[in-house]
Amino acid sequence: MPTTYARLSRIHIKNFQSVEDATLELGNLTCLVGAGDCGKSAFLRAIRAVCLNDAVDEDIRHG
Repeated sequence: MPTTYARLSRIHIKNFQSVEDATLELGNLTCLVGAGDCGKSAFLRAIRAVCLNDAVDEDIRHG
């Protein structure tokens, strides 16, 4: 019997560092591109924080 794996289809991030509200639809290959200082690295840090459970209060946007 073949092994099946869970797969993410969408990531939604809200109020994390410079990311106010963003959704990324995921396909077989997803590239995150954009102008400098638009939040790409913050988006990746948010994913890391969820996967490794290492977000700190300074990462969360308040207000």
